[in-house]
Order: sequence, then structure tokens, then C-alpha cells
Amino acid sequence: MKARLFCKVGDLSGASTEFEAEARIGRGSSNELSLATPLASRDHARIHWSDEAGCYLLEDLKSANGTSLDGLRVEQPEKLGRLHVITFADTHDFIFQVLDGDAPAPAPADPEARARLTVGGKRYNLRPGSYMIGRVAEAQIQIESNQVSRQHARLDVSETGVTLTDLGSSNGTFVDDAQLAANVAAPVSSASQIRFGSVRATLEGV
Repeated sequence: MKARLFCKVGDLSGASTEFEAEARIGRGSSNELSLATPLASRDHARIHWSDEAGCYLLEDLKSANGTSLDGLRVEQPEKLGRLHVITFADTHDFIFQVLDGDAPAPAPADPEARARLTVGGKRYNLRPGSYMIGRVAEAQIQIESNQVSRQHARLDVSETGVTLTDLGSSNGTFVDDAQLAANVAAPVSSASQIRFGSVRATLEGV
């Protein structure tokens, strides 16, 4: 499945993005849809595909000026149909449209997985072990982006949690907008905002 979010009126007319698994919206330049307005929060909202719900979900990320769906304020994740008007900061109206296509392929069920990572439109089940993240084909988690180094970072998954280590990447590895020091493991969880360069990732299950 692919979706499109675009604006046709007002100061942000022409702003748009197309995506499959996830799009983050906000004032920050690393978002898939960057809103050039001081009314938007740096990380304002998120739209992502949910296998469990079988549809896209809209989530406000505790923005200062709010997100509305078809005129109603979003207080919790809301299911999206094929066509909606989403308003950011009570000012900027965007059209959300589901385009034709198949749903993003879920990672096969794995009862031994301790967590799941979504990045670059792909989803990975994470069993206990180490996972190299990078641009090379040998990476267990391959991200095809020039923002990502050949050997960018490493995830270590254990029975007690998950840690993330930057491997001296060119564009950095970030957790909650703080850049990690090279070769120093940092704990991460489902609440963490993870970024490889400008490529965002979502961790679930921990």
C-alpha cells in the first residue's frame, strides 16, 4: 500500500510526500514531510501502516498546536480510510489519500523475536543477537540511502533489552535527537526516536 499527503492551499501549497510504511511530519528537516511554519512542532505527527489494524494510523506526537482529522482533534491514534483532510496546528490543511497497491509486507511471525524494527519501508524481526545496520549488502539490516554509511551502526538484542551502537558513521546515529558517541552502546526501547543520518526507524516490542 502507498499513501500520499499533500497540500493545495495556503502558505504550504505544493508540499507533499508519498510513502509506504511510515511518514513523520513536522518542522524538523529530517521528517518525511517538513512543514516550513513556526506553528508546527519539530516532531508534530506520524502516519504509519498497522498490520494489526489493517490500515494506516494517524498519531499526534504531543505537538504544541495539535493535529485534527476531518475537523476533530486527534487525542489518540486514529484509523485512516482512503481519503481525509488532516489539519496541522489548526491552520494547514493537507489531503491524505491512499493510493492503489498492496499493504507493506509484514515480517513473518517469529515467536523467538524479542523486538521488531521498521526502517526504509522494511520490517525486521529481531531475535537475540547482533545486527549490523548499513548500506552494504552484507548488513543484516540494509538501508539503501546515501545518508547511511556502509557500516553505520549495530543493534544488540538480548533477553533483557536492546542497545544501539554507532560504528563511526559519517552522518551519525541519533536517539531522541541526541547523537550517539561512536562505539558506545546506548539502550533503546519502543519509546525511543531513532535516526540513522536523516533516516528514521521505529522499534517495537521493548
